[in-house]
Amino acid sequence: LGRREYPRLGSHIPIRFGGDENRSQDSLTRDLGGGGVRLVSRDFLPVDSKVKLEFFLTPASEVLKAVGKVVWIKKLPYSYQHDVGIQFMDIPEPTRKRLAHFVEQNLAAAGRPTSFTNRESYRDFPYTIAL
Repeated sequence: LGRREYPRLGSHIPIRFGGDENRSQDSLTRDLGGGGVRLVSRDFLPVDSKVKLEFFLTPASEVLKAVGKVVWIKKLPYSYQHDVGIQFMDIPEPTRKRLAHFVEQNLAAAGRPTSFTNRESYRDFPYTIAL
């Protein structure tokens, strides 16, 4: 039924993003998962455009970097802002695993089910995320 390979966590994590030009903007995520992110942008981002992303999962963590592709964009009603769906295209595998683990822990803490079926693949995960 679901189209996503990774579960999504509703979140408000600070994120910096920008296109190929040197212009970037700071915003907040709306949701986040191992496959992509939904965020709010003050600028229109064309579908299929490449976006560089930088964010922290917690204030004490190091910056995580990824490159994504805009897969959809929708203008928010009564606003000059846009809701943007971005699919990760270039993300280091340790970063993706850390992100997926963070989402899984937070969904479990909230009592929401996750769709991870292969938990064994995370048994050697080196990070502990404090909630």
